Amino acid sequence: MPATAPRTSRLHPGWSFAALDLVGLAMAGWLFAIDSQDKIPVPQGGLLLALLLAAVAAAWGASHRDWLGDVHYAGALVGLVFGIVYQAYSQTADTIPPVIVWSIAMLAIVVRTHRVKRIHPGLILASLDVVGLLIAGYLSDVELGGGVPSCGQVHGCETVALSPYARIGGIPVAVFGVVLSLVLLSMAIAWLRTDNPTLLDAHYGLSLVGVIFEIYFISVQAFILHAVCIWCASYGLSLVARFFVALVIWVRAGRFQAHFGRRELGDEDAA
Repeated sequence: MPATAPRTSRLHPGWSFAALDLVGLAMAGWLFAIDSQDKIPVPQGGLLLALLLAAVAAAWGASHRDWLGDVHYAGALVGLVFGIVYQAYSQTADTIPPVIVWSIAMLAIVVRTHRVKRIHPGLILASLDVVGLLIAGYLSDVELGGGVPSCGQVHGCETVALSPYARIGGIPVAVFGVVLSLVLLSMAIAWLRTDNPTLLDAHYGLSLVGVIFEIYFISVQAFILHAVCIWCASYGLSLVARFFVALVIWVRAGRFQAHFGRRELGDEDAA
């Protein structure tokens, strides 16, 4: 009678990720308890994000569908960036403990996901594009409505928003940020679906254009207005992050060599 192999049961990573998401949920609840009247509903957004991530992680663990792991990874990366942005915005030590625990949970998810499954690099770019889109969308909504963004304890946002440098042709600079992020996000998603390297080239090039403009805009804030908008700076950091991530991917994918490397001796040179 043939011997039966012992059955081994291994916990799907989705379930451990769901537990980390519940830790994030508790931290977002802590932040909400600290200041539920904040003008910017970031803690409420954190509660919603943590709930969605926990649901996606549980669905991934139950169904073993890999695309749910991709969605969960993207959400955790967005959550990690926003934890950092929120701490910079809050300007108070009271939020440091929950933000640190939240960020550690999100970082653990990001690192562990890379170990258990293959992540398309376009997903990293798409996640950062979503961060930039959310920030630029908030700024656009406020400025088109005639208001000024809230900067927490810092007061540079009002100075920057009311300056003539905040608009180009009467249109708020943030609106151009929304358009740029939408185009970059579309390119990242298209690259995810097609693996067409030309889309990576375009994402890298357009990110570089955005970084150049951001250097100009930050210089205006620092040296002319002598005030810095924390949300504008956060959008700028998202652009810089997108540029460097795209640069690393671009070089590793061999696109630098393809465009600028030494060409093989052609027939016209051999003649």
